[in-house]
Amino acid sequence: MMFEIFVGIIALAAFLSYLNIKFLKFPETIGVMILSIVVSLLFAASYFIDQTYFDLVIAFARSIDFKSILFDFLLGALLFAGAIHVNLKGLLEQKRAVIIDATFGVLRSTFIIGTLFYFTASFSNHTGITPKKPIIQIDFDPLALSKFQKVEVAVWGEISRTLAIFNSKLKGQINTEDQRKEVAACWDIWKAEKKKRLLETSDNGISSIAVFETMHKPTPENAVMCVDVGNNVDSSGRYFEPKNQDFLMSSYIGSIGFALPATMGAWAAVGDSKPEIAVAGDGGLCQYLAEITTLVKYDMPVKLIVLNNHELGKISKEQRAGEFDVWKTSLSNPNFAEFACGAWGKRVEKQEDFEAAMHELYRQPKADVLEIITDVNLI
Repeated sequence: MMFEIFVGIIALAAFLSYLNIKFLKFPETIGVMILSIVVSLLFAASYFIDQTYFDLVIAFARSIDFKSILFDFLLGALLFAGAIHVNLKGLLEQKRAVIIDATFGVLRSTFIIGTLFYFTASFSNHTGITPKKPIIQIDFDPLALSKFQKVEVAVWGEISRTLAIFNSKLKGQINTEDQRKEVAACWDIWKAEKKKRLLETSDNGISSIAVFETMHKPTPENAVMCVDVGNNVDSSGRYFEPKNQDFLMSSYIGSIGFALPATMGAWAAVGDSKPEIAVAGDGGLCQYLAEITTLVKYDMPVKLIVLNNHELGKISKEQRAGEFDVWKTSLSNPNFAEFACGAWGKRVEKQEDFEAAMHELYRQPKADVLEIITDVNLI
């Protein structure tokens, strides 16, 4: 298939080159670019003439692995084509300018782009730990100290007890800076970014951005939130704005299926004094799917929210990041709302229905399952 696509692209480029030489008579690169734009505009206009054909071409384009085509096929041909067009005599005549631009030009552009990225890239200001600030890390596991990032002060201890000691021993001896304005500025950057991402929609399901942005509004402030691993952790951390909720998580991609058993443990600890909410992915929930019957049997009023994208989304993401083929991550799921085993169940497929479903979920007196069909790519 890839070979046929490659041949088709070459044939189209040759045809456009012929049209340019025959009729337009522009320089070759400019002529082909103009005709390519015209072809693209004609294709876009075909939407108003025959939408079936338009959808067919769009589906075909989405099936193409452009990264493989570009790097594995076209790049070599383009570099070869560029090399045979080099005018060596002209290069030698301008060797001083070429050497200066090829050396100092690259250094200059690298410096400019790197400087601008450092000061303008908003993402580094609202995720992870910025290297611009000195870091104190407190952890009860000594092997975790400085494991993932260099820190200025590593403290081995349980955080609540350690902070209490800090407060009592260091009171009146700390030279602090008011960093609230900087934090607020970073928060404003992130809110603007989140607002932009909320505009991303899909026919394949609701975006996780919209799910967690909507979820934080009706969620009780005293709730215990147990979040599964993988993309659920990423999206909840990015888009759920907590108030006074307690969070339990297994951290990153630790124990898949963590959410539901952890929520049952939270109920065993605090009973009905706090709402217990499990936020699970479809892959994680399937590890402990039968535990829904345990919720029903022991009247645990756990709210189970399932993000169903029919895929082990985090694994697919890691495979793509490693430039591997996505392998064995698709899932064949039941309708989790219908599988609720005596608990209240509801499935949501449209974003406009989600907030009302959340309010309905929290009104239920016993165990319940809210299934949300989500798009694995919108996280």
